[in-house]
Amino acid sequence: MTIPNKLRAARRRLLGVNKKKIAGICLLCYLLYKMTILRIYSIPLPMSVNIDDYQPFEPEITADFPTDGRKTPRIPHIIHQTYKTELIPLHYKDMVMSFHKFNPKWDFYLWTDASSRKLVAEKYPHLLNVWDSYPLNIHRADAIRYIALYEYGGIYADLDIECLRPLAALTKKYACIFPTEPFEFISIHNDLPYQINNAFMLCRKGHPFLKQLIESLPAYRMIPKIIERTGPIFVTSQFVLYNRIFTYYGPSQKKNATESNSPYFYKGELPETHENAVYVPNSKYFFYAINDNNNRLFWMHYKCYSKFLDLGYNQQRGCIELKKRDSRGGPNKYAFVEHLWYQVYKHVWKGWFNSLDRQFNLSDEIKKLIIY
Repeated sequence: MTIPNKLRAARRRLLGVNKKKIAGICLLCYLLYKMTILRIYSIPLPMSVNIDDYQPFEPEITADFPTDGRKTPRIPHIIHQTYKTELIPLHYKDMVMSFHKFNPKWDFYLWTDASSRKLVAEKYPHLLNVWDSYPLNIHRADAIRYIALYEYGGIYADLDIECLRPLAALTKKYACIFPTEPFEFISIHNDLPYQINNAFMLCRKGHPFLKQLIESLPAYRMIPKIIERTGPIFVTSQFVLYNRIFTYYGPSQKKNATESNSPYFYKGELPETHENAVYVPNSKYFFYAINDNNNRLFWMHYKCYSKFLDLGYNQQRGCIELKKRDSRGGPNKYAFVEHLWYQVYKHVWKGWFNSLDRQFNLSDEIKKLIIY
C-alpha cells in the first residue's frame, strides 16, 4: 500500500471513530436535555396560586366545529399554497398531500414567484413597486396569500401545515375565519393578549378585511420586522383597526354571551355570522404545536415555574394555560389541522440536509393543479 493510500485509510479510521464518539456525545446530550425538560415540566406552580382567579383565554371544546346544514358553502372549496416554483422540497410532501387526501374534489392553486407577480401586475399594478421592493421572499409570500384569498376566496395553508380531516365543515357557517396562535405561547413569550395567525386562514371572495390588508401593505413597507411588516402582527393590528377595538392592551372586554365557543376577548360589534365579520374560532380546532425554535417551550416552562410571581397577569394566565396543555397530551380530537413548524426544527431529525436537495413536482401529484 502506498503512503497516500495509507494516509487515506488512517483518515477513514479516524473519522469513523470520531463519528461514533460525536454520535454518542450527541445522544447523551439529548437524553440529558430530555431529562431536564421532564423535570422542569413536573414542577408545580406556587402553592399560593389559585387557578380559578385567572380568566381562561377561551372555553375548552367539547363538541365539533360550529356549522350549519347549508348545501352551498360560504367559502369556496379552494386551497391556496405558495412556493418559489412547482418543484417543492420533499420534506413538505406529506403535509401538502394531506390536503389533497382529505379534500380530493377541491381546487388547488399553487402561487409561484412568477405567477404571484403576474397576478399583482395584472390586478394591482399600483402595488408592484411595493412588491418588488420587498427584501425577502417571505414578504411576498405573505402578501400573495391575502391577495389570492381576496380574488378567489378559499383556504390558505402554509406548506408545513398538516390536514387532519376534511375541511368542508369550516366553509358553511362563517364568511371569514382567522384562527389565533396558541394563547400560552403568545401570552408568555410575547406578553400579548392574542395574536391572529396568517399561516392558515379561510375567507369568502372579496371580503373587506382582506381588502384592508392589501391596501395597508404600502404603509407598512418600511417596518423592519417580518411579522410586523406583512406577517401575524400586521394581521393582528389590522384586525384591531377593522373591528374598532380600543382595549387590545388594556382590560379585556368580554364577547357577547350568545357567541360560540370562540375565545373570550372582544372581537367587535359585527355578529359572528355576518358576511363582513372576521370569525375568530377556538384555537384548539386548529393549532396545538408551538414554534419551538431556540427551545422556546423549555424556556416558557422555566419562566412559569421559576418566576411566576414576578410575571404580569397576562403572562400568568399563559402559565396556567401551559399547565393545562401539559395535561392534555396532544391535539384535540376535533382539530382540523396542525402546524408542524417543520422548517424550524422537525427536519433536523428527519434527514433535512438530504431532503432539502430532493424535490417533487406538485403537478405530478395533483393532476388538476392550477398555476395562474
